[in-house]
Amino acid sequence: MRDRLRVFREWLGPLWWHTGLMLVISQAGNLVNFYIGVFLAPDALREEQLGAVLPLLQLAGFVGVPLSVVIGTALKYVNVFQANGEYGRVKKLLRDMCWVAVVLSVLVAVYVGHSRGFIQARLKIGDSGIIWMVAGIAVISCWLPLVQMAAQGLLKFYPLIVSSVVAPVARLAAIVILIRQFQVLGYLAASFLSIVSVVLFLGWSVRHSFGKKIPAERYGAYLPEMSRHLLLMGLCVLGANLQTMVEPWVIRHRLSLHDSAGYYMVAMFGNIPAYVAPVMAPFLFPLVSARHATGGSTRRMHLQSLAVVLLIAATLITILALSGRLILEIRPSWRAYAAFAPYMWQAAVVASLSAFVGIHITHENARGRFAYLRYYVPVILLEVVALYGLMGWEFFRPFLPAVIFGAVDGLVVRNLQFVLGFMIGARVLLFLGVCAEVLWRNSAAHPGIGRCRIKLRQQTEGDSD
Repeated sequence: MRDRLRVFREWLGPLWWHTGLMLVISQAGNLVNFYIGVFLAPDALREEQLGAVLPLLQLAGFVGVPLSVVIGTALKYVNVFQANGEYGRVKKLLRDMCWVAVVLSVLVAVYVGHSRGFIQARLKIGDSGIIWMVAGIAVISCWLPLVQMAAQGLLKFYPLIVSSVVAPVARLAAIVILIRQFQVLGYLAASFLSIVSVVLFLGWSVRHSFGKKIPAERYGAYLPEMSRHLLLMGLCVLGANLQTMVEPWVIRHRLSLHDSAGYYMVAMFGNIPAYVAPVMAPFLFPLVSARHATGGSTRRMHLQSLAVVLLIAATLITILALSGRLILEIRPSWRAYAAFAPYMWQAAVVASLSAFVGIHITHENARGRFAYLRYYVPVILLEVVALYGLMGWEFFRPFLPAVIFGAVDGLVVRNLQFVLGFMIGARVLLFLGVCAEVLWRNSAAHPGIGRCRIKLRQQTEGDSD
């Protein structure tokens, strides 16, 4: 039996073997998170608080962008050093990242505390304790990618798989105790405790990388190359987090409390396709990076990953499009948002295309290629600026001629469909950009195919003449 399992594992390869394990085991974690988001939260939270959950969580992620950028770069070089057997440099890099995390944790707490008035006014929150909890999540989130990076870079795949269950179980236990009494504050506190549990669990799994037997070794020769990677990855991470933070922020700030709560409900169901990409990403990056470092091809892993995301996403989008209203009619706490059913499949499109683009970016970052930034950053900036500006168009009234102001204001429809239209449009443009880039790389890798096509076309034209 063990021999058959070993043969099957070798046939699948490391990416799909670990992805398969993660897909099976993490479903328990996904089900717990789904239960919290779709059952517990709508039942326990008042409508005026339910719509604040997503923008607050996304805000916590956005505040942690600086460390995410640094950690993303470090992960690339942990894999490089690991592949070259330079364990001393791995140790030194991980230690340096710990100090960076300490400094940025302090800066994050100071920044969120200083901005709490601004945040409370726009997200319609009265309790300042909620903002401090967001700061806590942002701080501990600074440490989460560090231990995840260490586990990925050191190929500790099995602890990563187990951690996908540890976090939601800890979150569920905390949220059952806290949410009814403390509302959104309890929801956020449970999220904070779940992240702490993963940090401690993964930190324990990589503790030997700091062992005394391995002397730390400097990596100064890599700093120019790492700086370039840091700058380029920074544009990617900043763009992604800016997009996911601004969209629910605009909905909460500019639309009604009912609309923001309705968006929460459709987003919870619509995000189901996005569960696929996180299953693969922890393994895709280090495996691609390691194979690239040794001169191997990663094209097959890349295309397979994109195809799997599209196949699962198409199936789930179809289901939600056909049965969205029936789903929301099932329970009393959902029924209040049944009118938002037509938006459910649209939220699924947003999540699916985001997952597709995210897998492509993970692959390209692992190979140190950033050509996607040429279309990725402009599309996101265009969407964010246009959406935020149009939804708050009244701000520009004193600065614009009445004719121009009135013409633009007449085009703006301040409802959820208008915002979702922007979100879908941006993802479609990014999807087309990824497809064009993949096709271009494929044709560049197989120039003979292009020459054969040209020759065949010339022969066809000659025959027609």
